[in-house]
Amino acid sequence: MDYLTISTLANELDISVGELFSKFKDRGWIKRINDIWMLTHLEKQKGGQTSTNQKFGEFIVRPKNISLNLDQQTNNNKPKLLYATLLGKHFKISTNGSL
Repeated sequence: MDYLTISTLANELDISVGELFSKFKDRGWIKRINDIWMLTHLEKQKGGQTSTNQKFGEFIVRPKNISLNLDQQTNNNKPKLLYATLLGKHFKISTNGSL
């Protein structure tokens, strides 16, 4: 099975690494203890794992084929807002008003 780091996944989703970590935390998939991100039981059930690299130490990886459902509302029931940039990307049009 192929695994992706959160950094690689953020790059593929075209969002910042910090934003993706925040989304994972909001959904209860990871938690921060001191200066270390840890997997929760929920994330482990979804197939998340930790991997170790001699240069970078321990880091979180997720199966490449796992469903993220990042566009769903988070547990705090805040509605997802639509922005011009998001709409422009979806419809492949400029977001500054020019066509």
